[in-house]
Amino acid sequence: YAILDQWYMPKLYLKVDDIMDYVKTFSIRMFKKDCLDLPAKLPIETLQVEMSDKQKKYYKEMLRTSVIEEHELIAENGAARLNYLRQIASGFMYVKGDDESEERKIIDLGDEKVKVLKDFIIDLDKPIVIFYQFNESFEKIKKMLDKNKVPMLYLNSRQKDKQIWKKFQQGEAKVFLAQYQSASRGIDLFRADTFIYYEPTLSSEIHEQSS
Repeated sequence: YAILDQWYMPKLYLKVDDIMDYVKTFSIRMFKKDCLDLPAKLPIETLQVEMSDKQKKYYKEMLRTSVIEEHELIAENGAARLNYLRQIASGFMYVKGDDESEERKIIDLGDEKVKVLKDFIIDLDKPIVIFYQFNESFEKIKKMLDKNKVPMLYLNSRQKDKQIWKKFQQGEAKVFLAQYQSASRGIDLFRADTFIYYEPTLSSEIHEQSS
């Protein structure tokens, strides 16, 4: 049924139809389209969030000049500038600390984005996955969920149980908070009715993996 190479490994199969007929006596083959009635994927919806005055000010400065003089913040390249813009849009900035013992500190720019997220989550009685990037975003979202007593699980670099996503799959929480780097590969979150990109990732590969 096969031609072997010098190491006696198959390099060409013969009588493939006969082999497949034999295999069929021991197996059942199904395609997803034949056994799952999946709904069509809905189009992506963008929720508009009004920035605070501070956010608008810093966002415009960073966008135009790559510098925020008030906090001695300089974006040395395009990727760094995009990173700062994402932070500002999410309601905070990481800036240089006041002394040598403090490497960096956080400037809070408001929670409008979290408020819009809260209204969306409270109104939706479905399992939700939220993808986020920054640790500060995680703290803000987690605080909001805890305050509103919304059951949640999370997977990020701090989470010791890397299999915790299975508990979400089994129905143990309404919301699953997923950091891109930790949760975009190798796990299944198909229980979710809706997934939210709280802040975009700069990697198209990670975006596709998470989706």
